[in-house]
Amino acid sequence: MTIDDVTVDQSREERRRRQNEATDALIASGALDDVLAKIDGGEAVDRRGRSARVA
Repeated sequence: MTIDDVTVDQSREERRRRQNEATDALIASGALDDVLAKIDGGEAVDRRGRSARVA
């Protein structure tokens, strides 16, 4: 393993930590409740959480 490999691993780890924090904040805020309810109900949604047609 080189120094570059270690730097990349640390960078990925930091990015993963920030993404997890952002996800946790969204879940805690309730911002995803409607989208998750649609998914749980079997409704297809697009990447913005809107109802999507399934072809």
